[in-house]
Parts: sequence; C-alpha cells; structure tokens
Amino acid sequence: MEKMGRKLFIGQRFLTVITIFLVFLVGCSASHYTTYIDMVNINGSVYEKTGSENMDYEQGELIGEIKKQLKAQKTPKRHLHSNYLNVGTKVYEVNGEENLVVANSELFKLKER
Repeated sequence: MEKMGRKLFIGQRFLTVITIFLVFLVGCSASHYTTYIDMVNINGSVYEKTGSENMDYEQGELIGEIKKQLKAQKTPKRHLHSNYLNVGTKVYEVNGEENLVVANSELFKLKER
C-alpha cells in the first residue's frame, strides 16, 4: 500500500511540473504584434498615412521621389525618406490642402507636434 501511495505522489508531482512547464512555454511563445505608423518626411516635416484613400482630392505638383526606405519602426528624419514607401515612389502635393501629400494613391497628413 505504501508503494502505491508513493507512486501516486510521484505521479502528481510529475503532472504539476509538466503543467507549470506547459503554462510557461505557452505564455512565452505567445505572439506579440506591434503596429507602426506609415510615415514620409517632406522638407523636415513628418507626414503620417491617413487611411482615407477614398477621399476626393486633386493631385498637385510633384514634390519628389522617395530616396530611402527605412525600417518600419524608424521615424524618417530627412527629406523624402520613408518607413513605408519604396525608393522611387513619387510624392505629390494635394491641391488646396497644405497638410496633405499623396503617394501611390495614399494620403499622408502632416503630423501634429
């Protein structure tokens, strides 16, 4: 009888250790997603993607082409650098809207400081 009680105790201990290990393993492997704001720098000012691509606007003059694409988590600090747009993407003014630019039919709004 003592042998059976000892086996039961070892079995319960083993299950407890396995359960703790599995909880730790699942908790550590949970995916964490981070979202970044899509930005472009025009003449030292940062513009953020608006998500309002269906807005009516009149495309203005060409500002220039993206010179450098940065990593998504970076904020562009130089003229015509972006953490979203590909090198060579054309960026245009939006007629009648000083705080907007457009690239690839996507609108970017001047970031508020």
